Amino acid sequence: RYFRPVYRYCYIRLGSHEAAEDATSDTFLKALTALNNYRNQGFAGWLFRIAHNTVVDAQRRQRPQVPFEQAGELADSAPTPEAVSLERADYDDLHATLALLTQEQRTVLELQLAGLNSGQIGVAIGRGAGTVRMIRFRAFNRLRELIRSRSSEASAEVANDKLSATASQAA
Repeated sequence: RYFRPVYRYCYIRLGSHEAAEDATSDTFLKALTALNNYRNQGFAGWLFRIAHNTVVDAQRRQRPQVPFEQAGELADSAPTPEAVSLERADYDDLHATLALLTQEQRTVLELQLAGLNSGQIGVAIGRGAGTVRMIRFRAFNRLRELIRSRSSEASAEVANDKLSATASQAA
């Protein structure tokens, strides 16, 4: 019942299937060993609090590593540089936009994407459900503003480039 949402949350935060699998299994192992400390506060929120702490620990330890033997395999199966560049640009834009949110806002959105409701998120982050809804509302409003701002800047840049090109052709 909880495996997929916990795995999805770990994957969103860690960005790797292997790291997400490790963090998910660590989460359930920690939950099992701490089950006698559980205080009927909402199991999903309690479990995701453990998942959140496990992910934070994994992020501290995480360093990109590829075994030497696999380097050739990765090069052969890699997408084209153009595809990687476009995907990376989109990914970087998304992360740059999300980085402008507070850590608490990002965490609330990530837990929402993992399938938790406001009450469960509240237990996971130590806040009330109403506070979680307010944080989520503010996060979405901020994202909306940032996206509008970025699209306006991009439109202005495209228009400026076209004007510059037209001016240089006229000269």
